[in-house]
Amino acid sequence: MAQLLIKNKRDLTVVFLDKDSEKFNKENLMKPNNRILINCADEEYEKFLDDFFKENVIFIGNKEFEDSFSSQYLAKVLNKNRPKIYG
Repeated sequence: MAQLLIKNKRDLTVVFLDKDSEKFNKENLMKPNNRILINCADEEYEKFLDDFFKENVIFIGNKEFEDSFSSQYLAKVLNKNRPKIYG
């Protein structure tokens, strides 16, 4: 699911990572079988990942994500900082 969102809706995707998200990292996504974008040069793909991790990935620490924030809090933050354009 994350790969589909990153590929097609990069500017709308924010990824929160907790301690269970060890496989979702640049090194792993550079491996040929894990690539999100297939039809681009290695340098272009690496820049894509660098930019994505810098702008769209938030590491919340070693605590489990579901124990860190309530659903209500996440909804409030996302609605404040990433409001829907069309209602």
